[in-house]
Amino acid sequence: MSLSARLAQPSDANDITRLFNQQYDTYFGKFSDDEQLSSNLEDMHRAIDNGEQPWGTVYVLEDDTGVVGTSALKNNRPGWCEYSSTVIAPEARGGNGYSQLHAKRREAHDSYYPDLKGYTQTVSFTAKSQKGSLNAGFAPVGYSDGRFFEANDGDGRISTVCMIDSTEDYTSNGTACLPDGSVKDAASKALGNLNRQGAGIERCFENPRREPGNLEVWTQATPAVGVACLRAMESSHPGSETMPYDEAIDWIETKRQNPKIKWLNIEVEAASPAAYQMSQDENLEFERYQPDGILTHDEWRDTLGLQDRPGGSRERRFIQPAKDIIEETSIPYSHQEVAGEFSGTTVHGLEIGRE
Repeated sequence: MSLSARLAQPSDANDITRLFNQQYDTYFGKFSDDEQLSSNLEDMHRAIDNGEQPWGTVYVLEDDTGVVGTSALKNNRPGWCEYSSTVIAPEARGGNGYSQLHAKRREAHDSYYPDLKGYTQTVSFTAKSQKGSLNAGFAPVGYSDGRFFEANDGDGRISTVCMIDSTEDYTSNGTACLPDGSVKDAASKALGNLNRQGAGIERCFENPRREPGNLEVWTQATPAVGVACLRAMESSHPGSETMPYDEAIDWIETKRQNPKIKWLNIEVEAASPAAYQMSQDENLEFERYQPDGILTHDEWRDTLGLQDRPGGSRERRFIQPAKDIIEETSIPYSHQEVAGEFSGTTVHGLEIGRE
């Protein structure tokens, strides 16, 4: 079977949404509505033709029967672009389709987002996308358990492995305020994963010398899909919107007590006293450690991700570097099986969480 990848056209919208709806029992997002997606693709082409930066770039994979896969690159985080939204029909998997789609996204990254770093969130009900991203130079830095609300063949909420591009330039030295324990250990594993792929990052873990103060805060709560997020950077710029640390904690506790919120994520500047205090006192579990995690006020800052996960247990699969991180977190799991080996890395089947 001969496969080829190309930039998506507005006329491909129906095929793209069909692929997503075949993969997921319920899908909400950019690729769920034919008419909206067609309009978005028109906007993408218009920006490219005018020499402007598009909202994202979408590609399709074809064989002699038509469109059998899709993938995208999206600029949806300050300083970063996401290698995302990859679906390949079952009959077209196992060949070089994923690598072709990844190569197209690499080209788009170089052409349209040359100043941004790259990350991806690979699904963990299989390990194939983790393996493909690892082979492309991406290293696991965290695990989001039950983050997304799309259902996969009746399997419920989707968990993902966060991976970032080890070939990017990162701030080589810095500090992080993390107490001894699972969060610090998991952050060390994330840095180790990057450095094994040549990133050259050093971080000094230290205790803060002052109490948390005001924070620059961004919040989002969407009970309809069971998600709430808070991003807190240390306030250091006059005129920015701020929230005292204690008010941020009150926001967190309010959302944790809301039965409609199934997954709560806190992203905090890793070098701030707030990172130390939250990871020590709030009984939240490690989600990720991302060097240069966000670009704010023309300044790169490391971010620490903490999460409150849905209840219940979930069968998941992980390549070895992702399992290394999970082993260091406080997330409970049992080891079910060694499910094989991809390109020199063992694949582990784990039961995450408890009933």
